[in-house]
Amino acid sequence: MNTKSKKAFIFMFIVAVFMLSGCAAAKSGNEKESSKESASKTETPKVKTMLISEAFNKFSVWLITDVNPGRSSKVESIIAIKDGEIARYRPVQPVDIRIEHLIKLSDKEIIELFEKAEGYKFVGKYKLGIILDQVGQTTERMKLTVNQKTMTTNIHLSEYMQSGENRDQAIKDFQSGKRKVYNESLANSDIVRHDIKGEYSVTTKIDKDQYSLNLFESFLSRTIFDTTYLGVSLGNKRTLITRVDESVNNFNLDTPEKKGKKVIIEGITK
Repeated sequence: MNTKSKKAFIFMFIVAVFMLSGCAAAKSGNEKESSKESASKTETPKVKTMLISEAFNKFSVWLITDVNPGRSSKVESIIAIKDGEIARYRPVQPVDIRIEHLIKLSDKEIIELFEKAEGYKFVGKYKLGIILDQVGQTTERMKLTVNQKTMTTNIHLSEYMQSGENRDQAIKDFQSGKRKVYNESLANSDIVRHDIKGEYSVTTKIDKDQYSLNLFESFLSRTIFDTTYLGVSLGNKRTLITRVDESVNNFNLDTPEKKGKKVIIEGITK
């Protein structure tokens, strides 16, 4: 092989080596990018701390229960939140609905369970207010206030029986309309609607009263079976809790510096 042929061969060899190296690098780069994309798709959502005002918009069903809740803790009442309105369901005592009874139910099923329970349902618009501490700078507690519109009473028909009456016959008479649950003066008062549903008398009335709950900066995180609940203290004896997903790991009370849009500070809206 002459000198020119040798030089040409060496040049072609070098070009081939560079081309193979480039292909390998490109393949490696593509594999890394693919690996990054795959990793980003499988990343779990970052857990975060959420303001109570935000939590009320995200989680629709809240339980009022023991200060140290467990699977057998009784649920005193629930509040269901939607579009700035609260419905509070409070069964009459004694109530035997426990947290473990609600674990596998959907929010809709929990509400339906309390709708059927004998007791009361209060409905109205709610607002959240920050109550400042003694120096007027930080949040001491938050006040959840409900301006009620209606109260619905769900009472078993046997409650309207006279002493010594036959229970089954009395219920049939109420259901058929042969007997009235209310007398005429009460029926023509502020009752919005009255129905007999199954064995229950269901009456809805105008209710102008307010009620409020004080929320304190004493947070609770509890996993019962496979369900995680977060909540806040309502005082020394009760808590307000809701079940959460993996995207939230804590609640904070709103503060003057960081608060929801509709949260007011002791009546001051700005």
